[in-house]
Amino acid sequence: MVGLHRIKRNGTRPNLSYECLNEYLRTVKDMVSASLLKRILARTNGHEDLRRSLCAVPTPHPRSSDRLSPRETEIARLVCVGKQNKEVAYITGLSIHTIENHLKRIFRKLRIQNRAALAYKMGHLNPVDFRSSALSGEGHAAT
Repeated sequence: MVGLHRIKRNGTRPNLSYECLNEYLRTVKDMVSASLLKRILARTNGHEDLRRSLCAVPTPHPRSSDRLSPRETEIARLVCVGKQNKEVAYITGLSIHTIENHLKRIFRKLRIQNRAALAYKMGHLNPVDFRSSALSGEGHAAT
Protein backbone atom coordinates (compact mmCIF):
# COMPACT_ATOMS: atom_id res chain seq x y z
CA MET A 1 0.00 0.00 0.00
CA VAL A 2 1.04 3.57 -0.57
CA GLY A 3 2.69 5.14 2.45
CA LEU A 4 3.38 1.96 4.43
CA HIS A 5 7.07 2.88 4.43
CA ARG A 6 6.12 5.77 6.71
CA ILE A 7 4.91 3.57 9.56
CA LYS A 8 7.19 4.09 12.54
CA ARG A 9 8.90 1.19 14.23
CA ASN A 10 6.43 1.30 17.12
CA GLY A 11 3.53 0.69 14.68
CA THR A 12 2.01 4.14 14.72
CA ARG A 13 1.48 6.13 11.58
CA PRO A 14 2.79 9.65 11.13
CA ASN A 15 0.27 12.37 11.79
CA LEU A 16 -0.46 13.71 8.29
CA SER A 17 -3.09 16.33 7.75
CA TYR A 18 -6.06 15.80 5.46
CA GLU A 19 -4.80 18.63 3.21
CA CYS A 20 -1.37 17.02 2.96
CA LEU A 21 -2.88 13.68 1.96
CA ASN A 22 -5.07 15.38 -0.64
CA GLU A 23 -2.02 17.10 -2.10
CA TYR A 24 -0.21 13.74 -2.36
CA LEU A 25 -3.28 12.26 -4.01
CA ARG A 26 -3.45 15.10 -6.56
CA THR A 27 0.24 14.60 -7.33
CA VAL A 28 -0.22 10.87 -7.90
CA LYS A 29 -3.31 11.49 -10.07
CA ASP A 30 -1.36 13.99 -12.18
CA MET A 31 1.52 11.54 -12.58
CA VAL A 32 -0.82 8.72 -13.62
CA SER A 33 -2.75 11.00 -15.98
CA ALA A 34 0.46 12.19 -17.64
CA SER A 35 1.69 8.62 -18.00
CA LEU A 36 -1.59 7.46 -19.55
CA LEU A 37 -1.67 10.41 -21.91
CA LYS A 38 1.89 9.66 -23.08
CA ARG A 39 0.94 6.04 -23.74
CA ILE A 40 -2.19 6.99 -25.66
CA LEU A 41 -0.33 9.50 -27.81
CA ALA A 42 2.51 7.05 -28.45
CA ARG A 43 0.09 4.68 -30.18
CA THR A 44 -0.17 4.85 -33.96
CA ASN A 45 -3.61 6.47 -33.92
CA GLY A 46 -3.22 7.99 -30.47
CA HIS A 47 -4.00 11.59 -31.41
CA GLU A 48 -7.03 10.55 -33.44
CA ASP A 49 -8.32 8.21 -30.71
CA LEU A 50 -7.94 10.94 -28.10
CA ARG A 51 -9.61 13.56 -30.29
CA ARG A 52 -12.56 11.28 -30.98
CA SER A 53 -13.07 10.35 -27.35
CA LEU A 54 -12.72 13.90 -26.01
CA CYS A 55 -14.53 15.83 -28.71
CA ALA A 56 -17.28 13.35 -29.50
CA VAL A 57 -16.44 13.69 -33.17
CA PRO A 58 -18.64 11.41 -35.26
CA THR A 59 -16.76 8.34 -36.33
CA PRO A 60 -16.21 7.81 -40.04
CA HIS A 61 -18.42 5.42 -41.95
CA PRO A 62 -17.63 1.84 -41.03
CA ARG A 63 -15.57 -0.28 -43.37
CA SER A 64 -17.62 -2.66 -45.48
CA SER A 65 -16.44 -5.56 -43.29
CA ASP A 66 -17.81 -3.71 -40.23
CA ARG A 67 -21.25 -3.12 -41.69
CA LEU A 68 -24.06 -5.24 -40.38
CA SER A 69 -25.47 -7.87 -42.71
CA PRO A 70 -29.22 -7.82 -43.40
CA ARG A 71 -29.69 -10.70 -40.92
CA GLU A 72 -27.59 -8.93 -38.25
CA THR A 73 -29.61 -5.76 -38.80
CA GLU A 74 -32.86 -7.69 -38.39
CA ILE A 75 -31.63 -9.27 -35.15
CA ALA A 76 -30.31 -5.93 -33.86
CA ARG A 77 -33.68 -4.28 -34.52
CA LEU A 78 -35.54 -7.00 -32.65
CA VAL A 79 -33.17 -6.71 -29.70
CA CYS A 80 -33.56 -2.92 -29.72
CA VAL A 81 -37.31 -3.18 -29.22
CA GLY A 82 -36.77 -5.35 -26.16
CA LYS A 83 -37.00 -8.88 -27.50
CA GLN A 84 -35.09 -11.55 -25.59
CA ASN A 85 -32.79 -13.98 -27.41
CA LYS A 86 -35.43 -16.71 -27.17
CA GLU A 87 -38.04 -14.44 -28.76
CA VAL A 88 -35.66 -13.34 -31.51
CA ALA A 89 -34.88 -16.99 -32.23
CA TYR A 90 -38.59 -17.81 -32.49
CA ILE A 91 -39.37 -14.83 -34.72
CA THR A 92 -36.44 -15.44 -37.09
CA GLY A 93 -36.64 -19.23 -37.07
CA LEU A 94 -33.04 -19.55 -35.87
CA SER A 95 -31.62 -21.29 -32.82
CA ILE A 96 -30.81 -19.36 -29.66
CA HIS A 97 -27.15 -20.29 -30.16
CA THR A 98 -27.17 -18.72 -33.62
CA ILE A 99 -28.78 -15.55 -32.24
CA GLU A 100 -26.07 -15.34 -29.55
CA ASN A 101 -23.37 -15.70 -32.22
CA HIS A 102 -24.97 -12.97 -34.32
CA LEU A 103 -25.11 -10.68 -31.28
CA LYS A 104 -21.42 -11.28 -30.55
CA ARG A 105 -20.55 -10.28 -34.13
CA ILE A 106 -22.88 -7.26 -33.97
CA PHE A 107 -21.29 -6.08 -30.71
CA ARG A 108 -17.79 -6.57 -32.15
CA LYS A 109 -18.58 -4.74 -35.39
CA LEU A 110 -20.20 -1.81 -33.58
CA ARG A 111 -17.53 -1.86 -30.85
CA ILE A 112 -20.07 -2.06 -28.04
CA GLN A 113 -20.57 -4.29 -25.01
CA ASN A 114 -24.29 -4.58 -24.31
CA ARG A 115 -27.89 -4.30 -25.52
CA ALA A 116 -28.37 -0.76 -24.23
CA ALA A 117 -25.41 0.43 -26.29
CA LEU A 118 -26.86 -1.43 -29.27
CA ALA A 119 -30.16 0.43 -28.94
CA TYR A 120 -28.27 3.73 -28.73
CA LYS A 121 -26.09 2.92 -31.76
CA MET A 122 -28.97 1.67 -33.87
CA GLY A 123 -30.89 4.86 -33.19
CA HIS A 124 -27.92 6.92 -34.37
CA LEU A 125 -26.83 4.75 -37.30
CA ASN A 126 -30.33 4.52 -38.71
CA PRO A 127 -32.43 7.46 -37.51
CA VAL A 128 -35.47 6.07 -39.29
CA ASP A 129 -37.73 4.45 -36.70
CA PHE A 130 -36.14 1.02 -36.60
CA ARG A 131 -38.98 -0.24 -34.43
CA SER A 132 -41.51 -0.26 -37.24
CA SER A 133 -40.29 -3.43 -38.94
CA ALA A 134 -39.79 -5.26 -35.65
CA LEU A 135 -43.18 -4.29 -34.29
CA SER A 136 -45.08 -4.97 -37.48
CA GLY A 137 -44.98 -8.67 -36.72
CA GLU A 138 -42.87 -9.72 -39.65
CA GLY A 139 -42.17 -13.39 -39.14
CA HIS A 140 -44.05 -13.34 -35.85
CA ALA A 141 -46.73 -15.96 -35.35
CA ALA A 142 -50.02 -14.61 -34.06
CA THR A 143 -50.61 -15.27 -30.39
